[in-house]
Amino acid sequence: MVTEDVRPQQDNLPEKPKKGSNGRLVVWLVAMSMAMLFLPLFLMASTLQEDVLAMETEYAQLSEALSLTPTPDVAAEDIRVTLLQLQSDAVLLTSTYDELANAGLDWFAVMDSLLQYDQEAILLTRIMQEENGLLVEGTATNENAILRYVNTLREADPFSGVQV
Repeated sequence: MVTEDVRPQQDNLPEKPKKGSNGRLVVWLVAMSMAMLFLPLFLMASTLQEDVLAMETEYAQLSEALSLTPTPDVAAEDIRVTLLQLQSDAVLLTSTYDELANAGLDWFAVMDSLLQYDQEAILLTRIMQEENGLLVEGTATNENAILRYVNTLREADPFSGVQV
């Protein structure tokens, strides 16, 4: 009687991997890496949410304070604009006055003399300083009015000579 061993040979069969040991390890590694990725994102999102809430609160307070501020009266605003214009004009006049005062002339006497004319016959259009003299331009209704005005200027103290 010949007996053959019918049991499978252990040497010829491939080794079966242990069930679930590598699979579980991969799942845990993926889970840990996802946790490491999402934890900072979660912390950053919660911090941003707190900042947004704080800013919304501050915005609400500022909006309320702004709505309680009364709008300026139109008349008061017009007066303020006029005041600013007058202040800028005063600064300009002050600088012009300083320049005229430094010239060594009595400009009040000069202007007083220049304005001594017949306003119905003569219209002065421009008075301008040129080097060591003044240029006076205007229109007249007749030549006699111009001659009378020139004679008035020649007799005035501030002028040393008048040319037509």
